[in-house]
Amino acid sequence: MLHAMTPGAGLTSNIVSWSIAAEWWVYAVAPLLIPILRPRRPVAGVLCMVAGAFVLIGLYVAVGRHTLDITFDFGVIRCFGGFLIGLGLYRLQRSALPLSPAVTDGLALSALAGIVVLMHLDANDLLIVPLFALLVLTGASGQGRLNHALASAVPHCLGRISYSIYLVHGLVFMLFWFGAPALGLSFQTPLAAGAFALAFLAVTLVGAALAYRFVEVPAQGLGHRSIHRGPTY
Repeated sequence: MLHAMTPGAGLTSNIVSWSIAAEWWVYAVAPLLIPILRPRRPVAGVLCMVAGAFVLIGLYVAVGRHTLDITFDFGVIRCFGGFLIGLGLYRLQRSALPLSPAVTDGLALSALAGIVVLMHLDANDLLIVPLFALLVLTGASGQGRLNHALASAVPHCLGRISYSIYLVHGLVFMLFWFGAPALGLSFQTPLAAGAFALAFLAVTLVGAALAYRFVEVPAQGLGHRSIHRGPTY
């Protein structure tokens, strides 16, 4: 639970543990923040998003690494900034006027194109945050052809196993990180790097599907049965 607030330490072999710790602490303070957005006005959501932006900008400047790739040391602050933006987006989406499907598609595709361009140019991380916020906002509307496409079978399946993907991808990354050099593999050319990325995605998806079927679903069932049984005296 401290893997997202230990300056001077480093990532553990369980590299996703920092994000679990960061999310836990932010969720712990969430009940104190949610009542702030009780007024059903868009301005409440905008102010919350501005507060989240200030948190991320302040962290970016204070840490001085010219990146938001901040994990084991101040990851909880990074997560808190993102949570504020997400909370503001929720209030904005619930209280603002609905957009037409055509406008929703236009905004979503523009945000997606902007994200791809900025990542290709290795632009400042802070510039990408508002584009992701716009993409989330348009996705939450449920309008437009893009949203209908994302509601089809394949994206729906990926969403269902997404938590297992989250848990498995770190293990697969470590397997590739140490296994590739041991096998004498290198990825210095674009073709080799692309093959590495595709192999990583394939192994992650297969591993996540198995983990979902044989670990996540049984664990959920065990938890549900424990709740329904109630306390034992």
